[in-house]
Amino acid sequence: MWRTNFFIKEPGAKEIPWHQDHNYWPLEPPIISSAWIAIDESTVENSCLQVIPGSHRKTLPHIKAGESMAFAEMGDPDYLDLHQAVNLEMKPGEFILFNERTVHHSEPNRSQKRRIGLAVRVVVPIVKVLTWDSPEHALLQISGRDPMGLNTVTQPPLD
Repeated sequence: MWRTNFFIKEPGAKEIPWHQDHNYWPLEPPIISSAWIAIDESTVENSCLQVIPGSHRKTLPHIKAGESMAFAEMGDPDYLDLHQAVNLEMKPGEFILFNERTVHHSEPNRSQKRRIGLAVRVVVPIVKVLTWDSPEHALLQISGRDPMGLNTVTQPPLD
């Protein structure tokens, strides 16, 4: 497991623009699987995740995002068919799995309820994590062994 993070969208939180994750991660090659787990109920009103089915088959060019966006870059809208977008409403504990090229986004939170999701990012042994953010960063080995030795690997604590 490479990293985890919470996506907390309070009422009024900004839109996360359409994007593919591989543009943001320091991975070589940029291969990653993500689990997005609903902590709170995730609805259209409080900004559920949206995806474009089949979008993982192509690399999407990215451009500078506008001031109203939560990210600095976004997928170029000229390359998106937003008519295919699907809302992924979830109850707490439900999750989705997707890869680094799945085009996804979320609207502003227009409700009075927060929405929290936990993203768990997993890489395989052939992926080198470039340590731009934390040189002492280690990956947590979930199972098996690491025959490549490209990254610092740690074991989960026993207590």
